[in-house]
Amino acid sequence: MIKKLGIIGAGHLSGFVCEGLRKSGWSGKLVVSSHNPEKSRAFRSRFKAEIVQVNQQVIDVSDAIFVAVRPAQVEAALAGLNWRDGQLMISAMAGVKIAVLQELAPAATIVRTMPISSSALLASPTSYFPEHATVYQLLSQIGVGILMQSEEEFEAASTNGAAYGWYFALIDEMVQANQRAGLSKEQAKKVTVETLASAAKVALASERSGGEILRSLATPGGVTALGLKVLEEEKAMLPWSKAFHAVTMRLKGESSQ
Repeated sequence: MIKKLGIIGAGHLSGFVCEGLRKSGWSGKLVVSSHNPEKSRAFRSRFKAEIVQVNQQVIDVSDAIFVAVRPAQVEAALAGLNWRDGQLMISAMAGVKIAVLQELAPAATIVRTMPISSSALLASPTSYFPEHATVYQLLSQIGVGILMQSEEEFEAASTNGAAYGWYFALIDEMVQANQRAGLSKEQAKKVTVETLASAAKVALASERSGGEILRSLATPGGVTALGLKVLEEEKAMLPWSKAFHAVTMRLKGESSQ
């Protein structure tokens, strides 16, 4: 169990994770550097974090380090730091491979993760690689840890962190459609979000594919079948596949063309 968690990169993602940890009852210590005074003060106020002067001090006093800087900033944040043998680095940086991190921190044990903002609600489905019992325990406190079997699998799964954001665009579209149909804004939001949540629950509880579930609902001549026909004629699913592919290629460092 991690008793003292260091934070390098005190941005939004780290904030969501720390909020979830505190809500879950985790009583360990948080340590963050004063690299960005405003953000570090916010972490001290919100999460009772200890503030130190530089990133090396974060490493020196912590059991494990959660690193969530922007990928372009990773070398500046980690270069020249001294890690204890086997000290745990929990990376939450999209597209930054283990080999790159190992060059910057040869002594560290590195686990890649991809938590999302629902960490704050203890509901993040967090992909991670490689297997590590301590990381799994930590992720289980903010949602569910989902182990990937290779770094290639992890990169593919990480695309879902981007897709998570797209779902909010779909929610907005359906809220507006409900409003055009005559619902108030409050009614439209509630029925849209609750319907999406119920579909997710059914999908999680069922061993059937989404297509199989849909076929059981889309009876000939029914309204589900009517709407599905329009979506299929407009090839409405194709842009989602293209967007997913583009992000996956970016995370793999390849062109999507």
